[in-house]
Amino acid sequence: MQSISNEESVSVTQASIRDVSFDELLDDTIGLSFKSLRSIWILFKNPSLYFKAAKAPFWENAYSPSFRIYAGLMALSTGMKFLWRDEDSPMVVMYSQLFEQIKDKPPEGLDPSIIDPTAMAITTLKWYILVMPIAMVIGYALIGLIYWGYGEKLNPVVRIRYVFASMIPSSIIGFIAILPMFYAPEKLAGPVSFVMMAIMFGAVWMTAYRGAFPAVSTRGGRAGRATTLTALAFLALVISATIGIITGVVMAMKEAVALGTVS
Repeated sequence: MQSISNEESVSVTQASIRDVSFDELLDDTIGLSFKSLRSIWILFKNPSLYFKAAKAPFWENAYSPSFRIYAGLMALSTGMKFLWRDEDSPMVVMYSQLFEQIKDKPPEGLDPSIIDPTAMAITTLKWYILVMPIAMVIGYALIGLIYWGYGEKLNPVVRIRYVFASMIPSSIIGFIAILPMFYAPEKLAGPVSFVMMAIMFGAVWMTAYRGAFPAVSTRGGRAGRATTLTALAFLALVISATIGIITGVVMAMKEAVALGTVS
């Protein structure tokens, strides 16, 4: 008489629909939630608290994991960067000019008639936008494995958490910079990119300096270690960008050759 039916048993073990909030939907889809936003705020306001939590299981149940936040920001940035593939965007114009030079002086054996600078620029940017974030994630994870200079013994998981935590404020700045770089006049695309890159890596340095080295007592020691970490991050960016560009150019050339063969 008092036994619970199968339907009732299932309903007891499942969360009520009222317990599953919109915040969880954000976390399910793009890895960002209000908890993530609070974590980002702490990284700007007092990063030492976030880095301290990185040493604890489940981030002290107070913050979102750094990799999840970073991945969510990269997903948003990648989507936004597809604006750069518009034919009139400064990025397409800049890459088109490079392919124009190839068309004017093609390598031996390459038919210049198959080169459409604008189409090849768009293809290059597409692959660059897709490949570079993946390469960067791998590069940052490798930094977490090889960089030990925190002044204390940290296991590999914590070190990887530290690296991605250091990159989050920089990623926020990079995301904000996407639209200015899209709307900037062609002649300013290069300078704007350089300025934003300097600001982004300044944010990496500042975040690491303020939070990643609590065991280092001197300012000079923290500054030197933050500089090393930032330099490694910059190297990972350069390598990732190079991989992305090379992949894009190769795919653009293959596409051009295929179209030329078909026609």
